[in-house]
Amino acid sequence: MTIEEDIAEMQRHDIETLGRWEIAQVPEPISASFGGGETSLTLTLVVHAESDFILSSHAAPADEKNSATATLVEVIKKHGVFPETLAVKDQALFDELEPIAHALGFNIERTSRFRAIPEVLRAMTRLLSKRP
Repeated sequence: MTIEEDIAEMQRHDIETLGRWEIAQVPEPISASFGGGETSLTLTLVVHAESDFILSSHAAPADEKNSATATLVEVIKKHGVFPETLAVKDQALFDELEPIAHALGFNIERTSRFRAIPEVLRAMTRLLSKRP
């Protein structure tokens, strides 16, 4: 299915909402920690803000178009819920995701500060720094 077909399918169903989600795209940190050097991958993280639960993480080439949209659609399909509110920091990411939020009827907002994503990234860094 295409993203558009997935969205159309979701619009035909009553899907519950599950709290506030945060979504961000950051340089993928894992490859370099395993000796891979610099990477041109971007990690898309979708995190449930109240619990710090990682709903999805997806690494893709930095220049891949709509990777955040594809990741968000996959999260919704996998878990069968929408966010009540999707928080984003980056204007370009907001612009990419606003049409899907509008189409599916959930809120999207720009924020200057995340609650959960920084903690998830710190935990990833701590874990990777413990490698022998």
